[in-house]
Amino acid sequence: KTGRAVNGKTPLSEGDYVKMAFLVKDMGFRLKINTVVGKENVNEDLSNFIGAIQPERWKILQALVVDGQNKLEEGNFAITESQFQNYLDRHAHLTELAVIVPENNDEMTGSYIMVDPAGRFFDNTLGKHTYSESILTLGVEDSMRQIDWDSTKFLKRKGLYEW
Repeated sequence: KTGRAVNGKTPLSEGDYVKMAFLVKDMGFRLKINTVVGKENVNEDLSNFIGAIQPERWKILQALVVDGQNKLEEGNFAITESQFQNYLDRHAHLTELAVIVPENNDEMTGSYIMVDPAGRFFDNTLGKHTYSESILTLGVEDSMRQIDWDSTKFLKRKGLYEW
């Protein structure tokens, strides 16, 4: 239910993802997977999938509620910290295959530098998106001063890594 869809069609199957992962690796690219864990997939076991594709890095993200984006659907996807930890524990043995980078809601909040299609930085520290003026109008440094970004949290969640 929460998988990626291409051109509004049926979400991609596990087999489609495996084919694409091998294509990416065959072309000489390194593979990183992101998984958002919410109510729909909190009880799934992706061990066989991750074992098959063997990404170098697997980010496991707790579904994050953001007012104005998904707040109305919160009951359909939000999970507790305990549920998230159970998911992480279920997959802990995969550290031999990939660098696993878990991010709970607190670790994600304020630790990303995000840019929207209008060229504005935005943050999520207040539980909603707060936007800067356009980078093209104001410049990067001044626009960055208009958002709340925590470099310590960024480093703690392993945001800086060799790629």
